[in-house]
Amino acid sequence: MITFRDELQEKLYSKVKEFINSDKISLLISGPPGSGKTFITIHSLIDNFNGKIIVILRTHSQQDHYKKLFSDDFLSIRGIEYHCQIPRVKMHPLRNQLCKWMRLGKHTACRGCRYRLQFTEIPKYKVISFLYSHSAELIQNILKNIDNYVLVFDEYHHILPREQVISKHYLQLASAEYGEIINLDDPENFDEETLKKMRELGERNWKKLGYSYLLSLVEIIEYLKNRNRWFYKIEEDMPTSMTVYIAW
Repeated sequence: MITFRDELQEKLYSKVKEFINSDKISLLISGPPGSGKTFITIHSLIDNFNGKIIVILRTHSQQDHYKKLFSDDFLSIRGIEYHCQIPRVKMHPLRNQLCKWMRLGKHTACRGCRYRLQFTEIPKYKVISFLYSHSAELIQNILKNIDNYVLVFDEYHHILPREQVISKHYLQLASAEYGEIINLDDPENFDEETLKKMRELGERNWKKLGYSYLLSLVEIIEYLKNRNRWFYKIEEDMPTSMTVYIAW
């Protein structure tokens, strides 16, 4: 049984309950910082909603906080860098690629992988928490297997597209794999045939090594082209001249 701290929390609880029983598809909640908006929202959903509650938070500390409040109902999904016991993987810039490669190769250290096992726990919990830093593709794939759910975004402005940053060093590594300099200044450099060639080479390298900067770059380029976005270039006057490509 919940005890409301003030009238605002009581109104919010009722408003969320009202939303659940309506035909509306979204509800925007605003209020002063620290007023318990996320806590009351989750609590009302637990009491009044029959499906899964997917909560998107910003930090591990937030996940720990809500885990204490909703211990029996709350599952925190953590990334590879948190769960993986293999330093080579968890410290690698392309850890997602390397993790997949080692699992497909049935690496002995990947048996009982805590990162993968956490997803098997999802059916047991009412509230599932992800972070904004998690892959959108990962979250979408999980949601495909859930029939009834509601999404809760803590500080929802964080759902705006994150910037894509490619450093000069990263681009040099991808170019070395490709065998020629890759120029990101013009999206016209990357027609369908060129991207196919780059992807095929990147996938071959990934199968051999477990990671590929070229493959990672191709995935970013394809993502941006599909959304009609592209990079802008920043050149900083530093002792080691650095070029950084950033896309929003």
